[in-house]
Amino acid sequence: MDNKPSVKEPEVKNGRLLRWSKGILTAAGAILLYLLISLLVSFLYALICSMRGVTDPGEVRELVNNNASLLNMVVNVLVIMLLIAFSFTKRGKPTERLRIHTINPAKVIGFILFGICLNLFVSLAFSFIPFPDSLVEAQNEAYEAYYSNNILMALISVGVATGIAEELLFRSAVISPLKSAFGKIPALILSALVFCLFHVSLIAKIYSFILGLVLGLFFLKYDSVIPTIIIHISFNCTAFVTGILDNARREFLIIICVVSALMLARMFIWLYVRYPGFSDVLFDRGGRLRPVDPAGQILYDRIRELREREEEIERKELEELNEAWDDLHRKKKRHTVQEEIAEKRKEEPKVPENRTPHFSEQDPEDHQEKQEDEKDLSADRSDSKEGEDTHDETV
Repeated sequence: MDNKPSVKEPEVKNGRLLRWSKGILTAAGAILLYLLISLLVSFLYALICSMRGVTDPGEVRELVNNNASLLNMVVNVLVIMLLIAFSFTKRGKPTERLRIHTINPAKVIGFILFGICLNLFVSLAFSFIPFPDSLVEAQNEAYEAYYSNNILMALISVGVATGIAEELLFRSAVISPLKSAFGKIPALILSALVFCLFHVSLIAKIYSFILGLVLGLFFLKYDSVIPTIIIHISFNCTAFVTGILDNARREFLIIICVVSALMLARMFIWLYVRYPGFSDVLFDRGGRLRPVDPAGQILYDRIRELREREEEIERKELEELNEAWDDLHRKKKRHTVQEEIAEKRKEEPKVPENRTPHFSEQDPEDHQEKQEDEKDLSADRSDSKEGEDTHDETV
């Protein structure tokens, strides 16, 4: 008999509610921190303006627009500093809590190109959608303050600082607790919704929701904020260049949109679908990549031993391990296909071997051919019987 104590249903519900509340409160605390810092910076700037004798709301608004990049820079730097500071107050390494894990250096260029192509595709695809003029004007007015002043300051503030701060906030500090509470898919959707709500115009909310889903996918796949920071920075910096395409011909824009979509699909397969690859395991210094099957674990250990050796690695040895890696993944795909075929066969209704199928289970053409064969057989039997009777009479 099994003497293990049974877990009562109220205790399971209480544990689930505790996990949900902890995840929601942790994510909400990080978002509240960002809002408080933004309000504090705005209040201090308004106080400075009043001390200088500027009290007219129109003049204050004009000063805010002229210094929008600087104020955004201050907010983002404070958010980054406070998130790093809070990570030191918890148990474990700060890099582990913020998910700042190293990645394969060979994929850095791929992430940069992915962010550029993603911005081109989304911007051009949205340009073909007939949005109302009021929404387009609101979108231009919301970001005109960043692009009309010092471009270098705007590039550093909006392109770099915003990318780092928002990834540490919406990916590291929001997705991680929500994933522990609700799972990957709800955490991905909730974080993308929160991320889009922090953007001003409706058009910006739509494309930021798409961007949030893509960045969340890469964050959950790599368990690191480094890929999402690179994609986000390249996405934001490309926005300063896409303005030159406003007066381009429609055919040219369609070609760029299609090419960027094809490049996106190709790089998504390389960066996301085929992760982890052989080089990813080779550069995995923290040992975070854990295969499920024992054969994969043995190969992982061999690759790590090869990396940790101090002497120079021979090219032949690398090629042998790379071939073994490819063979392992081919076997996995073949095994998966065989499992799918076996499951489909199980779902098919089985017909007993000794049972003749009913007419409704037979093909109509096969049934007609069978009837014709039976008629021919009966005619042959009658002919042979008449021949026997004639022979008897003759005898």
